[in-house]
Amino acid sequence: MEGLVEEVDTGKQKQFKSENELIRFMRERVADIQDSPKERRIDEPGDHRS
Repeated sequence: MEGLVEEVDTGKQKQFKSENELIRFMRERVADIQDSPKERRIDEPGDHRS
C-alpha cells in the first residue's frame, strides 16, 4: 500500500509506503489534536459554536 495523506487543517502531508506508516501518521495527528487546548480544536462533535 502506497499513497499520500494530508491533514486538511494544517496541510501536513506524508508519503507512505506501508499501512504502518499511514497508521503512524494518523496516530500522530490524533495525539496532536488531543494534546491541543480545547479553544484551538475545530468541529468537535457536539460543538455548536458560531
